[in-house]
Amino acid sequence: MKPFDKEPYKRINHQDDRFEIRLYKTDSDYRAAGYLDNKQVTVCYSIDFSTDVEYFKQHGDSFIENLIEYVKADIDDGRFIN
Repeated sequence: MKPFDKEPYKRINHQDDRFEIRLYKTDSDYRAAGYLDNKQVTVCYSIDFSTDVEYFKQHGDSFIENLIEYVKADIDDGRFIN
């Protein structure tokens, strides 16, 4: 997986912790997940390229922002993986 940028896409605070939301591009899809202390702590949400293109045709924007919002909601609601 290749990160979009060298820096995390977004940083958010929850309680006393600072989380990172990272975006990745694979050979077939986009992915977003939450990290704390460089460890993945949320599920990884993804959308394949062809579905994102179809979504763009219908809505005029990419689904990637929705992936980010899903990860943010998991962090805000305290839904973490071990």
